[in-house]
Amino acid sequence: MQGKGVRTLSVVRWLHLSDFHSEGERYADWFLLWRQLPVIKIDFIVFTGDLRNFRAPDFHEGLEMLQELSQRYSRTAKELFLVPGNHDVDPYPDEEEKIKFEDFAVERLQKIENSTRDIVDRNGNPLTERFSQYSEALTELFEGEKYPFAQVYCRTWKNKVNLIHLNTALLSISNSHMEQIVDTPALAALKVPNPELPSLVLAHHS
Repeated sequence: MQGKGVRTLSVVRWLHLSDFHSEGERYADWFLLWRQLPVIKIDFIVFTGDLRNFRAPDFHEGLEMLQELSQRYSRTAKELFLVPGNHDVDPYPDEEEKIKFEDFAVERLQKIENSTRDIVDRNGNPLTERFSQYSEALTELFEGEKYPFAQVYCRTWKNKVNLIHLNTALLSISNSHMEQIVDTPALAALKVPNPELPSLVLAHHS
């Protein structure tokens, strides 16, 4: 539709994937998925968490899978939009620390205030710091370009679509989903660069 004061909309297609749970080797599911991927033109790719399995030593295999997808659809890293999942947290140094955090998470979930207190640990450290390995891996994928990968932020695709990124795995515990929360103060303060554009909100499953 065209005319004075009327915005012309074009078709935008994206591929949405999630939960690779990579562990250093390819599963049969990956090759089955590869054969079933759409053959139409894709404008950008969305991945909503669990790039690796919590047992995996690193994100190497998951990154390779994303790179292969990008090559298949001739997309660059800037046309990838990702948020973390509960399996993407840093590993615990030992079982004792894991139990301590689990106790903290259960206690925190009983006293959610929708304030900045919700998203820090007992020592006042941001819960986003639990995703340091994830953030480092994505910085490598994006060839050194640093986004706040574990936080609330917005990127705009070609001045056509806003993609709002949420980390809903702040209180997750390795292979346990727990209840997932959002940094509501950061979301409320988020400045969307082009508020007149349609927006997609990306988050891991609850």
